[in-house]
Amino acid sequence: MKRRGKWNIFLTKFEKNFVRHLHDGMSFLHFLHISTNGKENNEHIKVTIPKKGGFVVKFIFKLLLNGAIAITVLLWLTKATFWEAAISSVVLSVIAYLLGDQYVLRISNNTVATLVDAVLAFVYFWVVASLLKWDLSIGGLIFLTLFLGVGEAVYHRFLAINREREKAIG
Repeated sequence: MKRRGKWNIFLTKFEKNFVRHLHDGMSFLHFLHISTNGKENNEHIKVTIPKKGGFVVKFIFKLLLNGAIAITVLLWLTKATFWEAAISSVVLSVIAYLLGDQYVLRISNNTVATLVDAVLAFVYFWVVASLLKWDLSIGGLIFLTLFLGVGEAVYHRFLAINREREKAIG
């Protein structure tokens, strides 16, 4: 029997809409349940994930979040193939998870870790686009970075709440 944990994540209105649309687009994530209380002034989102295998669930969530954003934007703005976009997204997710989530987020806060991930994504996709001869303009790169930054902010808030919960439990 799997144990489950619940986190109440308080988000801005923009972040709430972002999470709802992301979850609706990735409904195959049966292990992640997102619901709201429906009150306009005190609306919050409940996220339920398994407690066991936390590392794997967190990494898969980051991988799918970055993949959904990066692959969609890259296919829309560049001449990248699906596999080029997917592989570059996976590599970015691994690097960002190790650097931003396992190192920077532990020694700083959500804002700093999100900025580090956004700068990392900007530099990474700039280098990849030039190496693979994608026609990614600076405007497109900024657009991609902003969307990835919003996704990372939501993800880091989720990790921060998870860390606080784990400290409280002991």
